[in-house]
Amino acid sequence: MRAMYLLCVASATLTFQSGPSPSQDHAVPKIRRAPSYLSGREARAVELYERVLPAVVTVFTRGERFTDNGSEEQRGVGSGVLVSPECHILTAAHVVDGADAIVVKTQDGELRPASLLFSEGSADVALLQLDSPELDLPHARLGDSDELAVGQDVYVVGRRGKTLEAEIDVSKTRRRFFMP
Repeated sequence: MRAMYLLCVASATLTFQSGPSPSQDHAVPKIRRAPSYLSGREARAVELYERVLPAVVTVFTRGERFTDNGSEEQRGVGSGVLVSPECHILTAAHVVDGADAIVVKTQDGELRPASLLFSEGSADVALLQLDSPELDLPHARLGDSDELAVGQDVYVVGRRGKTLEAEIDVSKTRRRFFMP
């Protein structure tokens, strides 16, 4: 069986003063049974989406932005994916950049505070952890990016606003970054 790889890419929308609120209802994705006529590639994509969906989270941030006219509250929203039983969340660095407070909404609709553990802007990757880890939350299993070949399918699952999206892309290059 061919290995499938998951790449979680978070998207963010930044607004000032009146951004998205974590208390807003979230859209519940509709899970449909895959039709029998799907191609092998389509069937793998559907299978991966259904497997990863329970681990996809919405990340809400709040911070302060300083301008020439003083400070303004900045709110943002993006997505991430739970990647460990200890409730580590992989997201994009731009989603949490400048955040003073982070709240995560899991697929069960619960809001949970989280903390930033690591962020690398040059690779646009960040690692969060729920402040009160719940060991029974579903999480995705990450693959080994060193085993990807150029031209291999890469599956991206994430949330943009209230919409849960899945996308298939083709791996093109590898990003390398160095930590001090």
